[in-house]
Amino acid sequence: ESAALRAVLAAHRHERGRNRRVIRLLATAPFLALIQKIAIWNLHVKQTILYRDESYVLQCGRCIYCEIPMPWRRNLEMFAKRFGLITRQAKHICATAEHLVAHCDGGPVSRKNIAAACDHCNRKRHARRCPMDPITYKCYVLERMKRGQWHADFVLKKMLSIQNHQLRANRDGGE
Repeated sequence: ESAALRAVLAAHRHERGRNRRVIRLLATAPFLALIQKIAIWNLHVKQTILYRDESYVLQCGRCIYCEIPMPWRRNLEMFAKRFGLITRQAKHICATAEHLVAHCDGGPVSRKNIAAACDHCNRKRHARRCPMDPITYKCYVLERMKRGQWHADFVLKKMLSIQNHQLRANRDGGE
């Protein structure tokens, strides 16, 4: 019995010594700098999400570029059902945070620099070697939309037919 007790105490002392080494490692300057960077990054992510959500509401749930309705990630299934899409199709037009001046180009995380854009428009803009400025890009997207060459056919057909139906309903209801 005393041998077992001695073994437990020895293991405890060994563990306590290991914990001290870990604490010394955690107190080093590089590790603390890393923790600070992670905290700042988390704050930027939270602010970006907040500003995207505010922009979504201000834009009436429409993409800043192509102007089609966008779902939130949390109600993707409901949106897909409402517009006659499958969930995988709705993901292509899901709301994302669009940095008007790209973050990698020094664009700030601020209300003025973040808008809500569908995933497709956001990806296409930033996939270009030299991304267009937001106004030029919007003109480009709308021109492609008129020609039916922007979103996949399933999105264009469903969204435009619903949009036209809503416009007719508003026009007929207003007379």
